[in-house]
Amino acid sequence: MAICQDRPFHLYGYIRLIKIVVRIFGLLLIGVIIYLNWGYNQKPQNYQDCAGLKDSVISLTYPQTCTARDGQRFIQKIYEKLTISPSAPTITSQPDNCCSQIQLQQGYECLQGCGGPHVRKNDPTPAYSCLNPTQAYSRKTFGCPICLASNTYISTPQGSVKVIDLKVGMPVWSVDKEGNKISVPILRLTKTRTPQNHRVTRLILSDGRRLDVSPNHPDISGNPVSLLQPGNLYDKSVVLENTLFPYWDSFTYDLLPDSETGFYFANGIPMASTINLPSLPLRERNALCDHGLILSQTGNCLYTPCL
Repeated sequence: MAICQDRPFHLYGYIRLIKIVVRIFGLLLIGVIIYLNWGYNQKPQNYQDCAGLKDSVISLTYPQTCTARDGQRFIQKIYEKLTISPSAPTITSQPDNCCSQIQLQQGYECLQGCGGPHVRKNDPTPAYSCLNPTQAYSRKTFGCPICLASNTYISTPQGSVKVIDLKVGMPVWSVDKEGNKISVPILRLTKTRTPQNHRVTRLILSDGRRLDVSPNHPDISGNPVSLLQPGNLYDKSVVLENTLFPYWDSFTYDLLPDSETGFYFANGIPMASTINLPSLPLRERNALCDHGLILSQTGNCLYTPCL
């Protein structure tokens, strides 16, 4: 009889213990949420807001997001978000003081920014940035993210056209956000002088397609082309080769189609564009690049940061 009376006691004891554990877990969860919320509302050290964008900015929210206007219409029909990398580098005009001693001990390096994709005579010299070890390695190994080799052909409704023969307004094949192939006009073209000893990577796919392109040029996932390795699947084809070799020309080229993705087909291979948001003046685009801004749309990176 005593044993039967003990069972409800043990059962209720277990229930009370479970309730206590659930309450503790709930309190911890609330604490984590409050902590994260507090962190997002703090401006990071050396953070520079969007004041320099002037009338281009509609609003500024945090974490590190400013919304830019494109004249009388909006990119993507409504807006384009410029999202600062969480590890946005410290910016300075001097090469000696852009990294702290702690950062230097952690492997950070002070390197000069790339500037805009198309440099003009009176443009300011790009500032120096404190880059983390991964960014510094990429910059020193591959240089600045330049663009397509001069032997590239772009797919258009009229057939393949050499990239050096493209004109603003010409229709090219692109992709909408649902993945449908669409014909859209070219918004922007760039022709960028390459540095000495510039190298490009030759991407060869198993179905015969191949492309010579700067290593840091973004693929449609937003990653540098140089990260594609033999055996990887890209656009329903297997990567056979992705090797570096010296570039033979003095300029590389890129384009920005008027589509929601900015994608185009280079030698039949879908690629993203390196060209920055067209609504911003050149000097402001340079500043955004030097701040490590990433152009993004609905969470998918479509353009590469200038790092």
